[in-house]
Amino acid sequence: SNGLLVKNPNILEKIEKHIIHLQRKSERCIHPHSKRQHKKGVQKSKNYIKACARYSKLLRRSWSIRDDFDQKLTTCLVRHYSGIALETLNIEPMSKDNIGKNKRQGNKLNRDAAWNTLKTLIINKAKRMGRKIAQVPAFTKTSSVCSHCGYEVEGLTVRNRILHCPNCGQSIERDYNAALNIEKYLGMGSSEASGSKPADCGALLSDFKKNRIVTTQVEPGRKYTRKSDKSFVPALLV
Repeated sequence: SNGLLVKNPNILEKIEKHIIHLQRKSERCIHPHSKRQHKKGVQKSKNYIKACARYSKLLRRSWSIRDDFDQKLTTCLVRHYSGIALETLNIEPMSKDNIGKNKRQGNKLNRDAAWNTLKTLIINKAKRMGRKIAQVPAFTKTSSVCSHCGYEVEGLTVRNRILHCPNCGQSIERDYNAALNIEKYLGMGSSEASGSKPADCGALLSDFKKNRIVTTQVEPGRKYTRKSDKSFVPALLV
């Protein structure tokens, strides 16, 4: 891992208010609410048809934005890496965990991230371009085990984004810690796992910038405090 954190565009969060507005507007319009009303001859009003058309257009636009982001991101990754290691995530417990403001928000954030679609695109494109794919099975403890000393920190939830190891004193971002453990689990060094030389990192960043993909750099040497332990936001570490 190069420590690059790709931010999720959070498309559903941006258009949620518009979706709720159009749903309420369509419910106020005249239309058959049940089969009985339909048999009585209650017709759909023109305003109801217009509201439904705007609602469908908004959903198609959100899907198009998500698909465009996934296609650009996976193309950049497969283009610049000769080998990619993936972890099989168990999304259901992550969604049910108390993350974000409430459980409903946590479920929405994970659905918006579309992890399975992203994984499928990476695997298919890697096969076409002759890249190596290595997968870590589900339920493998990667983010809760310290990558420095191997001590397992218990009692962590999805909301705890920083791993504070009581054994060696290391404080590290959990996604970056999981990436380091995945490399150890697969028996590959960082250069072999990524297939990218340091010179390629600049080309990768340039490609991300060209495609308007927002990234941040995880600081391995930074001493995180418990105040910097922020709430969970789905992101991809490369």
